[in-house]
Amino acid sequence: MKQIIELNRLQDQVNQLIREQNMTLEQINTIDANIRFTKQQTNELCLNEFTLPPLTIDGYCITIKKRTSRVNIMLPLPASHRLFQGENTYYSIAANDNYILVGEQSKLRLFDQQLNIQNDIIWNHGRLNDICWSSTLARFFLITPEEIFTFDDKTLVIQQCQITRSSTNTDFWYCGTCFEDTLFLSTWNFASSVFKYSLKPSIQCINQYQPPVSCKENESIKSLASNHQALALMIVNTQSQIHFDLCSFTTLERFRIIQLGSISNCLRIRCCSLNSNQWVVINPNNSAILQISENEIRIAEEIRSSKPWDAILLNNDALVILLEKDIHLHSLL
Repeated sequence: MKQIIELNRLQDQVNQLIREQNMTLEQINTIDANIRFTKQQTNELCLNEFTLPPLTIDGYCITIKKRTSRVNIMLPLPASHRLFQGENTYYSIAANDNYILVGEQSKLRLFDQQLNIQNDIIWNHGRLNDICWSSTLARFFLITPEEIFTFDDKTLVIQQCQITRSSTNTDFWYCGTCFEDTLFLSTWNFASSVFKYSLKPSIQCINQYQPPVSCKENESIKSLASNHQALALMIVNTQSQIHFDLCSFTTLERFRIIQLGSISNCLRIRCCSLNSNQWVVINPNNSAILQISENEIRIAEEIRSSKPWDAILLNNDALVILLEKDIHLHSLL
């Protein structure tokens, strides 16, 4: 500060005059006046009020560290230590810190984290394409072709969201994922679009990504997933070629595109995050579970008894695999 520099200069001047022992009355009066003036400036500066413009912070540039997975390499996939065998065909799965939610044709089934049934809830809203958990709303999102619902695992209440397809969106809803206070939804069929919704203070559409940003005209998005670093898209084209894309949350700019080869009959393909740089891809077409890391792609498991439909990471230390009629819980520690 300028005033401090001036005071230091005056102090040095006084010390020099004391050493020389030839200080005059005029010099003393001058130094005294300068000290008083500098003190007055300092007092005025302390009393001044400053008006600063508000600081705008991009929420996507902030990373809040949460409990992360200790999973590094899960191959070979360890044997499941818990198994639930059902009677009906399962379609989708999601989880929070307390429960696992599985969708069937006519009901939702709520499990604890050891695959013990806690509740069965009647489901009569049509085909359930996907489920994802929102920590912001503390609700599960239930995605059907034409409507989006929420499910509260505490009250067991299903509510329809005010999310409808716009006049420009004639395709059906197919998959979704939540990242912090944002919901991403993708449409069915080729030339898929991705819709971005803010969840607070109310659910509002804030962006729509269409081809060629979302995917190419001859491509279809089969799965959406996310972690704290990227939005993941599973994409298949009309030649049955599959690729796995890691994208920006704000622009859908690709960080990485991984080619996974071709398939003869694309039923569905799902993916989920293991940690910041590892992902699991579920391919029921060849009953394979793939692990994607920064440097390689490995086959974690080939299930011949039943087709794998989906998978989720549970509490950062277990992998839950949804088969057609079974649910397997694998510890990854």
